Amino acid sequence: MKNRPANRRINRKEGGFTLLELIIVVIVIGILGSMALPKFGTITDTAQINVDNYEDAAEASQDACLEATSNNTTICGASTDKISSGN
Repeated sequence: MKNRPANRRINRKEGGFTLLELIIVVIVIGILGSMALPKFGTITDTAQINVDNYEDAAEASQDACLEATSNNTTICGASTDKISSGN
């Protein structure tokens, strides 16, 4: 029988992360997230402004087309007579 010391450590390589490493990762993700959220809010506000401007421009364009059609005038270089008659 071999003599084994009682306080001998078993040299076993264990995989995984330590608790400290996981805490550091969570802290870094939290810091990055806190920096990104205000920027995201600004982006969504800007996008809403762009949508509102697009809707206003589309409505103005439709109004111009309706007015040109009712007056039998030209719009964008095309005669409304040709458009309405299908020629």
